[in-house]
Amino acid sequence: MLFFRRRKKRYNPYLNKIPKERNIPFKTITIDEAAENIINRKLTGLVILDVRSRREYMLAHVKGAINIQINDLNKWNKNLPEDKETKILIYCSSGHSAIKAAYLLSYLNYTNLYIWEGGSINSMISKKLVI
Repeated sequence: MLFFRRRKKRYNPYLNKIPKERNIPFKTITIDEAAENIINRKLTGLVILDVRSRREYMLAHVKGAINIQINDLNKWNKNLPEDKETKILIYCSSGHSAIKAAYLLSYLNYTNLYIWEGGSINSMISKKLVI
């Protein structure tokens, strides 16, 4: 009989501090608006944040996206912008992790958070912005 060792999940203490009430810290934008913002990113100073696993990121990601897994989002992460007013567009594979990431970033005092409708990378494939 083979025994498999369970992978120990990394713990992010900020996940427990996500508020239960409906105070939504992010804005939802359409896929077309997201595509336009990605194309004009240099003009708007937009940071694109991919909160999927490293493996998923390597398979396909939006051009210029930064990959930070949701368990690694904390105030010590050096890949997060220092300016709390920076526009951050968050996406994941289904949309659920993007919402969690938005709550975590709002807890870290980031204010300009955006998630595109659906929040998934599959919706960007049709816009030809995925590498």
